[in-house]
Amino acid sequence: MNKYTYILFFLCTLFIVGMFGLWQKKTDNSPSTLWKKGHYQKAIQIWGNELKSTKEQQPGIYQNLIGSLIYAGKFNDAEKWCSKALTIFPQYVIFKFYISLIKFYKGNYKESLVLSKNVLKIDDDYSNIHFLRGLDFEKLGDASKAKKEFIKEINDNPTNTFAWAELKAF
Repeated sequence: MNKYTYILFFLCTLFIVGMFGLWQKKTDNSPSTLWKKGHYQKAIQIWGNELKSTKEQQPGIYQNLIGSLIYAGKFNDAEKWCSKALTIFPQYVIFKFYISLIKFYKGNYKESLVLSKNVLKIDDDYSNIHFLRGLDFEKLGDASKAKKEFIKEINDNPTNTFAWAELKAF
């Protein structure tokens, strides 16, 4: 075999290896992967940039960004993005839940209760909504209403260990 045959054989091998993905792919730098690896700020930055730069608004990106901001304790930013999401996707119950949750974390328990009613109007057994309402009532000093909400949460979601723990405290 001459050297051109070797070169052709080598190029064909490279093509086949590349075609079947036999080489390890580059690291996945998607925001979801970065989040899972603990690079929260970078993931938040990417999701925010995606929403700022694209004309096609995607509710999933808003959901990831807002949930991440809440997790990171950046409630003012989360509230800003959630308000925007609600103007674009007013029918999405997750954003109604998020805004109520944000108000809870900001210490606005009465407002959180009012906003959580919007969730209940759409979906009475929405996951964690009765738990959140129970926490609101608990913070407002109404133990009997809090207990009722924790019971409703457990009836809807018997695996909610947080609701069980709150109920056992009574």
